[in-house]
Amino acid sequence: MVQTTQGNRLGNHGLTIAENETKTESVFTISSPAMRGKRAAGAGFATSGDEPADYKRGDKVIVCFRVYAFPAQELNDLYQRFLQARKGYNLVERREDLPFSEAWKLVNDLHQNRRWDESVDLYLFTDVGTSARWNFRLGWSGGGQNTLPIMMNGGALGLERAKKNLEVIFTKSQASSGFFNTHGNGREFAGFDFTEPFKYNESLIRCQGDWLYMAQRQFRYLESTGENVPAHWKEGLRKLADAFVRLWEHEGQFGQFVDVETGELCIGGSTSGAIVCGGLALASQTYSNPRYLEVAKQAGRKYYKDFIRKGYTTGGPGEILSAPDSESAFGLFESYMALYEVTGDQEWLQYCNELLPICASWTVSYDFKFPDQSLLGKMDVRTCGVFWANVANKHGAPAVCTWSGDCFLKYFRATNDRYALDLIVDIAHGATQYISRPDRPIGNMPSGGVCERVNLSDWEGKDNIGGNIFGSCSWVETAMALTVTEIPGIYVQKDKDIIAVFDNVLVEKQLSPSGEYRLKITNPTRYPAEVNIFSETSKEAGKILDTFFGKANQIVSLEAGESIIVSNL
Repeated sequence: MVQTTQGNRLGNHGLTIAENETKTESVFTISSPAMRGKRAAGAGFATSGDEPADYKRGDKVIVCFRVYAFPAQELNDLYQRFLQARKGYNLVERREDLPFSEAWKLVNDLHQNRRWDESVDLYLFTDVGTSARWNFRLGWSGGGQNTLPIMMNGGALGLERAKKNLEVIFTKSQASSGFFNTHGNGREFAGFDFTEPFKYNESLIRCQGDWLYMAQRQFRYLESTGENVPAHWKEGLRKLADAFVRLWEHEGQFGQFVDVETGELCIGGSTSGAIVCGGLALASQTYSNPRYLEVAKQAGRKYYKDFIRKGYTTGGPGEILSAPDSESAFGLFESYMALYEVTGDQEWLQYCNELLPICASWTVSYDFKFPDQSLLGKMDVRTCGVFWANVANKHGAPAVCTWSGDCFLKYFRATNDRYALDLIVDIAHGATQYISRPDRPIGNMPSGGVCERVNLSDWEGKDNIGGNIFGSCSWVETAMALTVTEIPGIYVQKDKDIIAVFDNVLVEKQLSPSGEYRLKITNPTRYPAEVNIFSETSKEAGKILDTFFGKANQIVSLEAGESIIVSNL
């Protein structure tokens, strides 16, 4: 394994791997500067525009790199070594930018003031009044998922609207098969759509799985607060679980696209249905039906054999066909942790152990140096924690599509695997940099808007490295809302001296004269901060969590620049 710096005074390095025709030898080449014949451009290729250096006699070129040599009996050995070393060469510089509490206010205000359509009782993925045939998408883009953080953290208004939103989904969008039409406008719905409904009623299975899983998360939250979940909601979701079971029993897979009207498989293969395992695992408890859990286990094992053992997953995004992607990997990790929480079986933690470095391999582990004149270069963002969506879209993105990533914190609690904790700290902490706000608007986005583009490449043109912030994306808005709601600001295991700081604050451990464990928390940002602290012992961490991380041990308030001492952890 070879690691390099991003480049040197001549520009970015070029990295090339080539095998000979007999596949008996491969060569890894580092060039300075990068010289490509063609560059990836959109869905194809274009002339690179790379310019060679003009060397003069006596010029020096310095290329810094590190080589790791180690035995690897199988692919997972390579992945595990990568996980250990991914941040060992290019050091990162953390910066505190926007507290979670302020990030929530911005994203929630966007949802309540620009995304809520009173005429149809839905949160749209575009501004209300925008001309579009379909402006609601269930699953994947955030529909039916954004309602969880809104009902948890949006006050009485958010709770009321979230419940209205769910009522529309259950009463207007379910097909006779039990699957749901995932694209709509509140009045009419279709299975799936980019420009018009697909010819054979195809619907992305990932959207169906997202809804099965997240609807139950919302059921559980409502019930934990004393709210009643309407019987027709539970009955509608039971029909969806049954549709997945029928599909599995007939095809032995969940596939990638299904006919939303008949429930029959349209396109098979892929890991598009990764989250379905988690949804069915929860459904086995919601409906006291062991068959749901059995199918979830069978599918989880099949995904492990067919994909994790091969080092990649596919089919998460609806428009990328079956190219390897990160979204299905993160969704599968979520599912395996749900299976662990339902069964308590170590099998699912072992699968997570092998899936963790695959997820990490999609996550930027260093701070990219953007061109000084680029938008992100001027913002001086720290890219450690940005994740690449898939091999087709050559850009990074903030936050996990469309999850908070709290499953990695759950996995850490169960295993004490610090690499999982470090990964989600990177992802969650850095995400709020990319939210447009009144004092620092980004592109033409409204306050609270977040674009999926963190361009670390020139696939959209050399002028768009660190640019092309084309507009706010609903899935990122949802992921951001979930991140700052479901993940605590600070996680502490005081008996093991473990402190993980997700929020944009500084934390220092202190001991009182009597030996009491305390934290000094400083808010170096220009905004007030309400910091959620989740503290427990290592013994308590070994127990499966029966609530949300959002229900903190305590919440502390700090003004901009203020420091406080927190005890009673």
